[in-house]
Amino acid sequence: MEYKFLTGVEKWAEELYKAICSVSESRAKLLVSKRPITLPSFEALSKQERSMLKAQYEKFGICLFASSSIPDRTNGHPLFRLVEQLRDDDWLNFPMRHPLEGHPESVKRFGPNDHTFKIYDLSKSPAEGYVEVAETHKEFHTHSDGLGSGGTVQTVVLYCDSPAERGGQFYYYDLIELFKLLYEYSRKTFAALMMDRAITVTRNRGKGAIRVSSPIIYFADDELPGFFYRKPSGEYSVEYANYKLVQEGIQFIEQYAQPGTTCSIEVPFDQPFTGAILNNRFSAHHRNSFVDDASSRLLSRKWYMRSTTHQPYKHIPLILLSERYYKLYPRYADRKYHTGEWLYDSATDSHQIANLIG
Repeated sequence: MEYKFLTGVEKWAEELYKAICSVSESRAKLLVSKRPITLPSFEALSKQERSMLKAQYEKFGICLFASSSIPDRTNGHPLFRLVEQLRDDDWLNFPMRHPLEGHPESVKRFGPNDHTFKIYDLSKSPAEGYVEVAETHKEFHTHSDGLGSGGTVQTVVLYCDSPAERGGQFYYYDLIELFKLLYEYSRKTFAALMMDRAITVTRNRGKGAIRVSSPIIYFADDELPGFFYRKPSGEYSVEYANYKLVQEGIQFIEQYAQPGTTCSIEVPFDQPFTGAILNNRFSAHHRNSFVDDASSRLLSRKWYMRSTTHQPYKHIPLILLSERYYKLYPRYADRKYHTGEWLYDSATDSHQIANLIG
């Protein structure tokens, strides 16, 4: 099955490579680090400031920002004031309400729900239950946000309310550039990563138990390129297809999806009132471990989806692919898995519909 698919998809792989190139036609090689665009405030951006932020996002897939004054919180979280002035394009037009925004523990620690998801070190004893890797000070290895979203989180906005005493650096990896390099290195390896079940990610426990098997490179349901790549970390286990070309592709990716390469940008998050807007669709990222002082490291996060269709929260065991995949892989055509909230049961290796909010 794998070999038949591989030989039949090489022409399709060429089409996907061309689509990737067209997305990033003017993309330059990334620098190892970039300075944020410093703004006098987030309240009233000038035309030039808006243009600079948008140009950085469109060229590199990420823009970094900082405020030289203490942001006004009178009318909500500062990141929303910034985003409101950059919403000319679809990448910031469709906010999604995450069910853990306003979680009782974050409200207890940081005050009333401001409609952002709080990322901090949630210290609790084993008797109180397990803690997700995102809720700890530990390193969170390479991933894109939104496992269970079907690949529909377009943009992630991160804002540093309070930095760690040390550590916690964030690394952004440009998958557009990385997979262009892979195609130029080996077309067959590139095509192998388009096979179904090239990657399987499982989160076995807790409120977000899910198992997603997918191609690593694909055409999404809107016919634009999509990527699904993640490394094992915390509660997330990752399996790659036991197929020589897939294994070679993973080795190639891992050469570049690490700090200091031409496909990476470092974001230190070592100052308050700084942040990043990143194209989650075409990128992956990871976070170093950190050490907190008494004030604690706190990031605020907001997801923006690909379209209004994807704004309602979903937790599904599929990546939403082009219908052209359906003849090869009928399971993607089962629309009951395109919406709703599904919970993975490892005992039966199956998903059941569930209400995960709360």
